[in-house]
Amino acid sequence: MAGPEGGDNNGEEPIPEHGWIDRLVVQNFKSYRGTHTIGPFKRFVSIVGPNGSGKSNLMDAISFVLGVRTAQLRGSLGELLHTAAKSGARTTEGFVRLVFLTPDGGQVTFERAIVSSGAGPETRFHSRYKIDGRTVDWVSYNGKLESFRILVKARNFLVFQGDIESVAAMAPKDLTNWFETISGSAAMAEEYNELAARKNQAEDKMSLIFTKKKATSSEKRQKKVQKQEAEQHMKLLEELRMFKAQRCIWEVYHLDKDIEEAMEGIKKLEEEAGRASEEAAGVDEAIKEKEVEYVSHNRERLAADRRVKKLQAEADKGRPGLIQIQEEIVRVNRRIKAAGKEIEEKSASLKEKEEKIHRLKQSLH
Repeated sequence: MAGPEGGDNNGEEPIPEHGWIDRLVVQNFKSYRGTHTIGPFKRFVSIVGPNGSGKSNLMDAISFVLGVRTAQLRGSLGELLHTAAKSGARTTEGFVRLVFLTPDGGQVTFERAIVSSGAGPETRFHSRYKIDGRTVDWVSYNGKLESFRILVKARNFLVFQGDIESVAAMAPKDLTNWFETISGSAAMAEEYNELAARKNQAEDKMSLIFTKKKATSSEKRQKKVQKQEAEQHMKLLEELRMFKAQRCIWEVYHLDKDIEEAMEGIKKLEEEAGRASEEAAGVDEAIKEKEVEYVSHNRERLAADRRVKKLQAEADKGRPGLIQIQEEIVRVNRRIKAAGKEIEEKSASLKEKEEKIHRLKQSLH
């Protein structure tokens, strides 16, 4: 139980970090008949004696009270009780009590007793555990020992004869298992395996989450690009809408201008058409007048023809008035020719006016 030194024990030797055995009280255990107190122990205690004198019984007593299985103590529970040398009578009860000094200067008393039930061949033996005089079960007893780093399964508190050679001869795997048992890590194997499984599950989950995160990040970047493209598209659509609106406004403005100019043109054309209509009416009137004049001149020509014929008839009777008649005929023909030319000019002017009126009407429609 030697270890790093801790607090002192009432001015005596300092107590190791994990405590130590102060003394033993043995009653009817193996070669110890009755009650015997062994101790207090010092930091170093040597027990010497010839073979068979009971040196190993002290080691067995310490092992027994610290919970070592009876199979490892060279006998059953009943065989650990004191047996009289002469009569062979065996006691029915016995115990080993260990006073343990804690690092803080306190003490804890561990006691393991052998109690019997039944009688004769039917006698059965079992262990009873106490801590500081209070009966407890094995789980609580072992837990208290482990709190002081006393590991029963590892037997890390006693070195028996042959243990060193046995450890030296261990295979690497067995030596590893032995170290794990001594250190207490073997007791945590189930918890370790469970935690390792949970760790693997967590790593798998983390890997899955990382993969999802990576995919999500990629999707996020893609969505961001799509969002930017959509925003750019919406921006361009808005600009296109504004350009179209401005173009429509521009077209409406120019259409209004064109309509205004067209209305002005129509108004001018209507005015020109009115004037042309008035001129046409004047031309019609002039034509009518000329037609009247033509008819009048034609009547005069006919009358002249009749006179010519009459004069020719009279000429046959006499030539004196022939020259006068011929001059009259020339004069009448000249007037008729002038009237015909004037009528042609008026007709051409009238036709031109009618065509102009027709074009104006078409442009109005």
